[in-house]
Amino acid sequence: MKSERRLYKRVKLPNACMICRDDAGGKMNVSTIFDLSENGLGFYTREVPAVGSEIRFDFILPKKNGRPVNGTGKVVWVATLRDIFGDNLTRCGVKFKNLPPDSVQIIHNYIRAAAPAGQ
Repeated sequence: MKSERRLYKRVKLPNACMICRDDAGGKMNVSTIFDLSENGLGFYTREVPAVGSEIRFDFILPKKNGRPVNGTGKVVWVATLRDIFGDNLTRCGVKFKNLPPDSVQIIHNYIRAAAPAGQ
């Protein structure tokens, strides 16, 4: 059996949470977050960021009264695949670099509430 290498719990996001990212060219893109941990997040995008690039982001978690999470992160992996229509779709992983204390608390509380008991 393959051992789990993740240090942080990850939770799937039940609704399409959107993230706007500002890449090196200053371009804003809207992407869909597929999972979240206290250390980073995974998202789908049609605009491929470079591994190692830094992004700025803003998003709102479901059922969190519209309080935005924002900060910066580093792209640590990128994988391109095809969607059901045959178009390229890219999955990316971001490690959080700078999160304000209120964003850290929002993420922590969300993961605690969403993670199955015993994890």
